[in-house]
Amino acid sequence: MSAFSRRLPLRSVLSVWDRPRFVKLRDGVSNFKPVKFLIQVADDYKNVAKDALVDAKSRPWRSSVILAGATAAYFAWQNNPPERSFVDALLESNNDLIQVPATARNSVSECFLVSAHRFRSADRLKYVNIGLCSLMLHEDFNRSCDVYQAHCKYLLPSVFTFYDRLVDVGVFNRWIRLERAMENFDVNLVD
Repeated sequence: MSAFSRRLPLRSVLSVWDRPRFVKLRDGVSNFKPVKFLIQVADDYKNVAKDALVDAKSRPWRSSVILAGATAAYFAWQNNPPERSFVDALLESNNDLIQVPATARNSVSECFLVSAHRFRSADRLKYVNIGLCSLMLHEDFNRSCDVYQAHCKYLLPSVFTFYDRLVDVGVFNRWIRLERAMENFDVNLVD
């Protein structure tokens, strides 16, 4: 019988903790301030969970609305589109628009794609991930521009021009403004 296959009796392992030098260590750990703090935090979370269950049983409609909202927020967070998906959707929409003759193109679709491509080719598109949705904004200067106006805090765009700088909003793996612009891309509304 090899040394690895032999087992120590459980009593001998437990008796190690009863030796005088380990008793002092065991008692010292339970009186250690960070350990006490973690025990109190765990107890607080346990009490909150109990109170939440009692509240859920007393008001089931409110609890189901909160649960549905939390589930929707989690689903939106999981399906938040990345920057690359905007570029892919933009190129795919451009390919769809190119196949339509110039006389039959929708001017709204064409203007949106042209402006988005100009911002992208000038490296002025900025991707912002908010968590539940993504924003594509256009900046006044590209990232490599090093002029004074690009760095001066008094000349930066204000909050009031945010909507004007917004190119698209991405939520649930979709880009909303791009889809709206491409709804009737093959119908010329002017003629």
